Amino acid sequence: MKRLFLVGAPQCSFAIAALLVGTQPARAQTWIQWSSAAGGNNHYYALTPSATNWVAAQKLAVSWGGTLATITSSNEQNFINTTFLRGAFEHLPLWIGLFGPPAKRIYSGKLGPVQVQIGSPAVKFRWVTGEPFAYSNWKEGEPSNTPPGENYVAINWEYSDDPPRGLKGDWNDTPLNGTTGYGGKTDGPYFGLVERENDPSQPPKRWFTTCAVCIGLIMVLAAVLIICFARFRRHERSLA
Repeated sequence: MKRLFLVGAPQCSFAIAALLVGTQPARAQTWIQWSSAAGGNNHYYALTPSATNWVAAQKLAVSWGGTLATITSSNEQNFINTTFLRGAFEHLPLWIGLFGPPAKRIYSGKLGPVQVQIGSPAVKFRWVTGEPFAYSNWKEGEPSNTPPGENYVAINWEYSDDPPRGLKGDWNDTPLNGTTGYGGKTDGPYFGLVERENDPSQPPKRWFTTCAVCIGLIMVLAAVLIICFARFRRHERSLA
């Protein structure tokens, strides 16, 4: 469930103006629907127009009314492999909407010698949508959380090496900006794979929701001002 952010009445007009004349987000590459007729979920998918870090890719996805893709079945993974991991992107990693909050190292002990946990703590990954994390497609040996930490997930990382390792679409955990120094085309940053539910030809639903809230608040404020002005005028006439 997406949050709805309300703005105060005095700022409403500025919010609407910003929505109408503000800078538009970068356009996606071609949107492709995974239709129910093909066994899909009727969602739409597209690649970001440029390579960025994971956080920037997710913010752009949200600005389009979606998120980075959540791959929740082998059928969805196969759809992505055959639709997006081809041509120029066949041997490139792509960000998906799977991440894990950075875990703190554990230092524990009592009076006397201090016991220290050696190595990187395990990362608990979750989808940006909050849906259950019930399916995964990790490359064997992943996630490895290589120091200093790998909290963001890219698919096709292993297949981007030269020669390719693993299978097309395998998942790997990486740092925020992607990895560096592993060979092939594995160096970050990466393009993001975006998923959204509603038709991309329509503006994101949240824009309509925000405008409707702002317009409603303006109408309420205008009504209050009119009532106050009318009472003020009656009060003036009664004193005359």
